[in-house]
Amino acid sequence: MKQSTYEVNFIAAKSRVAPLKQLTVPHLELQAAALASRLEKTIVKECKIQFADVKFFTDSSITLTWIQSPSHSFKPFVSARVGEIQTNLDPNQWKHIPGEENVVDDVSRGLHVQQLMGTWMNGPEFLKLPEGNWPVQTTTPHQEEDMEHHQVNAVSSVPYPDVGKVINGKNFSSWRRLIRVTVWIKRLAEKIRLRRNALSGREVLLLKH
Repeated sequence: MKQSTYEVNFIAAKSRVAPLKQLTVPHLELQAAALASRLEKTIVKECKIQFADVKFFTDSSITLTWIQSPSHSFKPFVSARVGEIQTNLDPNQWKHIPGEENVVDDVSRGLHVQQLMGTWMNGPEFLKLPEGNWPVQTTTPHQEEDMEHHQVNAVSSVPYPDVGKVINGKNFSSWRRLIRVTVWIKRLAEKIRLRRNALSGREVLLLKH
């Protein structure tokens, strides 16, 4: 039985110069993914062809993990771009491509225009095969993926104690001793309350940061 093949055609490409503000490589990869989602919207809008399906590829495992995770769980930079991508596209449209097969990288390697007429214009060979024959992701995300998650600090609350219920007057041999212990416990309870409020205020500032 002859295996089905597909034709690959070049439609459009777009790139951007890295910003002057220094960004990490995963951040730049995410920027590229966001740019790709914008370009897709333009192509679909302007093209008369009705596309049955659209797939996107990235060789960045971190970017792929970010795109397939809830955007609100990340810090602002990643959250904003992941949110935009997820608004434009279904995260399941994104696939992983091995770096050595990512022909898009060719334009950043100082190639001549004549050299771009090969795989860069026609795409990697696996695109001509059924999706079941496409590369499967084998790499795991770097720890930087976790570094972009919000840090959520748990704050436990302790109810303010009712001194009258904590102290049993029958256990004290003298009135003076009962008063002294009662005052000591009330001071301790007040210190705990003030410390709890201070920590709660600090957590609010951390979460807003």
